[in-house]
Amino acid sequence: MLSFSRTIFIAIIALVLSPNVNATNPNPLSTEQKVADFDSLYFQLKGAFPYFEVNKRLNQVDWLGNYEAYKTRISQTQNNKQYLAEIDAIMDELNCGHADLLPTVYYNYMFTRYRMISWTHKSYKRHLQELKKNDAKQKNQYWAHIYQELHPSKKSKKPTDNTKATENLTFEIYEDQSLAVMHIKSFSYEHVKADKKALLKFYENLNNYENLIIDIQGNGGGDTRYWQQNIVPYISNTTLNYSSYTAFKDNAEFYNFAGQLEGMPIDSVPLYNMPEELYEDDYLFKKSSWSLHPNKKSIHYRGKIYVLTDRNVYSSSEAFANFCINTGFAKVVGETTGGDGVGSDPFLFTLPISGIVVRYPGLMGLNADGSSNEEIGTIPSIEIEGNTSEERFTNFIKTIDG
Repeated sequence: MLSFSRTIFIAIIALVLSPNVNATNPNPLSTEQKVADFDSLYFQLKGAFPYFEVNKRLNQVDWLGNYEAYKTRISQTQNNKQYLAEIDAIMDELNCGHADLLPTVYYNYMFTRYRMISWTHKSYKRHLQELKKNDAKQKNQYWAHIYQELHPSKKSKKPTDNTKATENLTFEIYEDQSLAVMHIKSFSYEHVKADKKALLKFYENLNNYENLIIDIQGNGGGDTRYWQQNIVPYISNTTLNYSSYTAFKDNAEFYNFAGQLEGMPIDSVPLYNMPEELYEDDYLFKKSSWSLHPNKKSIHYRGKIYVLTDRNVYSSSEAFANFCINTGFAKVVGETTGGDGVGSDPFLFTLPISGIVVRYPGLMGLNADGSSNEEIGTIPSIEIEGNTSEERFTNFIKTIDG
């Protein structure tokens, strides 16, 4: 999953506003237009978003049942700024880290990244197509400006300001415990290449130590290629095979973005403990399988590997934890993770009138027992207590014998 995670990516927000939609004299949306715009969002999510029942169970929010209340809130907005604030707030009530207005706020950044990724992953052309709909590029210059007025504390910086390996990586050696440690703050797109040299240098002497901790506490994800290309192939001494199941709604709204998928019925899925809604609603299932092979430069690490997690591990870092616990690459320790690392990159939807672009998960990733990865996360093999990431780290290394 090449995912733009809940971690706020540092991006350039274009504030050069067009003559048709600008900060000083925007075209105000009428009440009818705002309601129609919201209706398109509501029914798109109703047909494709898989976590409504999860939201009920975890947060006691009946998002679909709030339709009339949401529509009233939308109709009572007095201007475009209030309208954007309500759309943002209503998306927040989905209580999902991958459901938000990020494509609007960081439109140019995400368009550029999706375009680059689509050169090798053709499925991402759908993201580009969605970002081009309804004059979204021009309109989101305006909406991004309004969003910044609503959230002045969220400042924009150039992506290159945050790509130094020394800012994202910390290495430690504990000689008395024969322990090497990698602290990795983010798996973001920019770090995939920026961190590689430092990581490979660290691996050179890794076999001198019997234990390795990969500390990803607080890592909200970014891009699965970070660990698929920079970590596992250069440490592993064997091919690791991974498979997972995802569930998706057999509805037109889902296929509008994803294209036609060949899904399996639930009777073909050999999992137990699946959420009840997967049995009751019109869901189909997809199995994905792939392998990671050792790189020809792999050190074939012979020691014990631990991945230290907390509840903020999400998206592609969650995918790493899930991969580790299901392939045996490493033992996962710490706190249960935040989830939504099994599946695909979030879907996009461009509202037809405003051109606001939202994202949301279109697939429900399932753990090995069938439970929802977004709902349950990845449960560590060893639970480590602590009020902070530093305290959990300290508590865990006390358990390691040299």
